[in-house]
Amino acid sequence: MKSRVEEEINSINRELKRTQIIGVPGILLIGIAVHGIFAEPGKTLHPFLNDIGICYAMLAVGGAVAVWEVKKILRLTKRQSELNKMLGT
Repeated sequence: MKSRVEEEINSINRELKRTQIIGVPGILLIGIAVHGIFAEPGKTLHPFLNDIGICYAMLAVGGAVAVWEVKKILRLTKRQSELNKMLGT
């Protein structure tokens, strides 16, 4: 039983790492969008960031990815905590 629980904990750890890697583009989109929204016109990192509509779209997509990431991480860490209690660690 202990080895099955340990295998599941290892699987959860791998899934957590995967989820964090998948979430990086969402956070980058949020950061770049905020830069585009608050930078002076003409002084953005890229010309397409001068279009406020594009910035808001990037903010929405990045926010959706970030929310998905948080929900998945919370679910995985809750399960990991339950398994650790079963092991007594």
